[in-house]
Amino acid sequence: MEFTSENLNAATAGVKQTPLKTVASDPEFGTSTSTATTACEAEECFDEEIVVVSNVLRLQCEAHQIPHPDKVEYGGEDAYFICSDGTAAGVADGVSEWGWRFGLNPRHFASEVMEGARLSAESTKDGTLDAQGKAAKSLSDGFAAGKSFGAATALTVSLSSEGTRLGVANLGDSGLRLLRRSDGEDSVRVIYRTVEQQHAFSKPFQLSRIPRPEEYQALVEAGKSTLVRAVRRIGQLQQDLPEHALQSVLSVQEGDVLILGSDGLFDNLSDEDLCKIVNQMEGHELAKTLAEAASKMSTDTTAETPISVKAKESGIAHSGGVLDDITVLVARVEKGNH
Repeated sequence: MEFTSENLNAATAGVKQTPLKTVASDPEFGTSTSTATTACEAEECFDEEIVVVSNVLRLQCEAHQIPHPDKVEYGGEDAYFICSDGTAAGVADGVSEWGWRFGLNPRHFASEVMEGARLSAESTKDGTLDAQGKAAKSLSDGFAAGKSFGAATALTVSLSSEGTRLGVANLGDSGLRLLRRSDGEDSVRVIYRTVEQQHAFSKPFQLSRIPRPEEYQALVEAGKSTLVRAVRRIGQLQQDLPEHALQSVLSVQEGDVLILGSDGLFDNLSDEDLCKIVNQMEGHELAKTLAEAASKMSTDTTAETPISVKAKESGIAHSGGVLDDITVLVARVEKGNH
């Protein structure tokens, strides 16, 4: 049996569900030590900018997060990392069902996966792996680093040593767009987009850490008997694993713009929306502008959005955007001066 939120729903019937999105997240067991995930502070927005100068192509990255209005207090359930040398980055989306159904903190597992992916990317410098291999290893090592119970979609990218090739490993519905302005063109256009992996509508592939039998008693004693009962009822699990991620390698060039994001971005803004905003923007506020545009669209109940289109294709009545955590990383491919 596949381990999806649908299985958990059946195992814990009668518990109130949140609308539309039925995917889940992680625990209070273990704490995140990720330095790449911005902590929640005042109201709703979080920024990070890392600028890297080198004599080869590298990623100049900026990030912005806007948590779901109900999750501002703890910063939402998304996580991300940016390597300080501009060679790798990633996004993870913690699955919120682990919070409202099982009383665990959905952010922890996602943060641990991203911190593990960052450490892996920064330590893989021996040249034995190509860009795709580096991205895949980063995702796999990140999953291995997750100690909290929970689940998350995840995407990692990694540059080759010279910076002209980008490896991508993506599991679930976080996403990547590669935008380029070709010679003689005034506007950027999307030349590559990741493909979502879904078991069914709004049930994406997800990495997960499930309690083992030897951990049940401690969980029951900690008041997590609902989780133990759910896992016991499901029985043998067929989990999504890092090796199930879609992998690819892209040629990149100076001036390219990469947009990485959780589904809170890509469910609310189309590729056309992204290109329009990029074409209008200058400087280093693009991540914030994209996040704010997605946030605004998420409260529009009438507009045609990517999520409304996907819902219609699945026979589900839904119009407008969808409230969610929103994480945006913008990575510009640039060459340094030394």
